[in-house]
Amino acid sequence: MVNFAPSQDFLARLIGGTYTPKKPSHKTTAHDPQARLGRFKRSFNSIVDICNRPRDVSKDAAHFDQLRTLLDRLMSLINEETRAPAPHLCLQYVASSQAYVVVGRAAGVSQNEPVVSSAIAVYAALIDSEEEEFLSNAAFARSLMRLITRVIDSGNLLIGVETETAILEVLFNISAKIRLQPEILSVWFQTSSTAQQQDVFSDEKERFVGATQKNDFPLCYLLVDRVHHEGRIGDFARTGLLYIFEATGRSSALEEWVVSSDLSTLMASGLGALYSQLSRELSLLHPDATLPAVLAMSDYSTTHPRATAESAFSERHQAHMSTFLSYLAFWQDVLDHCRSADVRQTLLDHFQILFLQQLLYPSLLQSSDTDAGSSVAVLTYLTAILESLDYPELISMLLVYLLAIKEDSSAVPSAPTTPRSPTAIRRRESLRLLTAPEDSDAATEPALFSLVDLVINS
Repeated sequence: MVNFAPSQDFLARLIGGTYTPKKPSHKTTAHDPQARLGRFKRSFNSIVDICNRPRDVSKDAAHFDQLRTLLDRLMSLINEETRAPAPHLCLQYVASSQAYVVVGRAAGVSQNEPVVSSAIAVYAALIDSEEEEFLSNAAFARSLMRLITRVIDSGNLLIGVETETAILEVLFNISAKIRLQPEILSVWFQTSSTAQQQDVFSDEKERFVGATQKNDFPLCYLLVDRVHHEGRIGDFARTGLLYIFEATGRSSALEEWVVSSDLSTLMASGLGALYSQLSRELSLLHPDATLPAVLAMSDYSTTHPRATAESAFSERHQAHMSTFLSYLAFWQDVLDHCRSADVRQTLLDHFQILFLQQLLYPSLLQSSDTDAGSSVAVLTYLTAILESLDYPELISMLLVYLLAIKEDSSAVPSAPTTPRSPTAIRRRESLRLLTAPEDSDAATEPALFSLVDLVINS
């Protein structure tokens, strides 16, 4: 039997066209894992090629533009693959080839902010993918910390707020992961040997200050250095550091390291530095523009007898006061989140010695009834501090010391105290020895002039 069904070629000739097989659509190719991997490898190999070329300063600008474009393409492909169904071949390739090492080295050597920003975006995309266990990979941690330290801790490159914010967001995300997955802490934190730690404490002064061990935990120091910043940079740094202090309760090695390090000294010194920015003379007189009607119609004077006194209503003073109180609130948050009794007590010891006894009380002592501006300033600051404090131990410490209240040694503590580590005990003893006055007769204590005396004389 003859088949008279027309063929496709016959129909094509009949309508005057040419038959061509149907090609796969671009959309299908774009979502094909193998095609995506091919594009990723081409972009990555181009980065390697640029990095291997002899450096020519005259062509740096063009090379930096190419690097930025290629890095942005890598970031885009990683994000695209993260949203796509498995298999995720690009992420597997990055993990097996350690492509992030090349990305970090290229950005670090370039010392070019757009390139650095794009490289940080690649690292952020890898972390956000939550695949291939990048955060538990020591090579990944070293590569990222080396890049960030070289960029923002060396002082060789001035970066903008946007880039620094992106970097701090990455550090915050790592801290958040450490909080949820304590097992990855050992990748980002490695202690020095016992012999090195003993050498650090060769004298009392170093034992008191603590050891600066940035190489052990660069992530922590990068956060500490930026906790006083305003905006999102400060928010990321403070919250990330809270998570680090929270982890001290789950890691005895981290607990011992924090106690022996200079973190407590840095935090107490930072609080003291912000307090020192506040004016030593303060006027509570209302400025003419904001004078209440009741006072304007009276014989109220808006002229302060001392022209050097700063107005408590000035924008400058209020900004400094807000920054100081914000950092004080952060101190309380740290104490609340800290899960280690030794770390918490070490922080309290440094708060008492470095801030309360060596800075706050001397400012109270230096004010007098003949200098109303300084008395007003100190009393205003003390009022603001007490109003903002809600951590019981800080409130008790402040009032007991400034009011010269004698502590009852026979009183039974409300809760049993946790035995402190030898390192914590040595730190506390060194703290007291080094801050004790050389001449005990010349020492001034609140028992001789307390907050009560200042209030009565003012």
